[in-house]
Amino acid sequence: MLNNILQPELNNSLLKKYHTSGKLIIPLLLPSLVFRKYEASPYVKKSFDVANILNIGYHSYVSTSCIITDYVKPKSLSSITRILNFNSHGIAVCGLLYYVYKNK
Repeated sequence: MLNNILQPELNNSLLKKYHTSGKLIIPLLLPSLVFRKYEASPYVKKSFDVANILNIGYHSYVSTSCIITDYVKPKSLSSITRILNFNSHGIAVCGLLYYVYKNK
């Protein structure tokens, strides 16, 4: 289980979600920008903000994991970078979600 989380590129289900998230980046960002320009309700703006944070966070995490697979060959260094990747993306996503909910 832990290996699936730290190496998502080796799990076909997670890789399919990665490809779907890539296709959703622009379609989710565009309405978010439009709602900000035309002063939509805060609930709608926050909903799109949360969707964008989760989508881009997941996509970035898997992309970085693929780069680690391609370029970091020593096993011990690879394990450390994978854990750092997971933790740093988790902290970033949690921080951005906190920022969205803290601001009105």
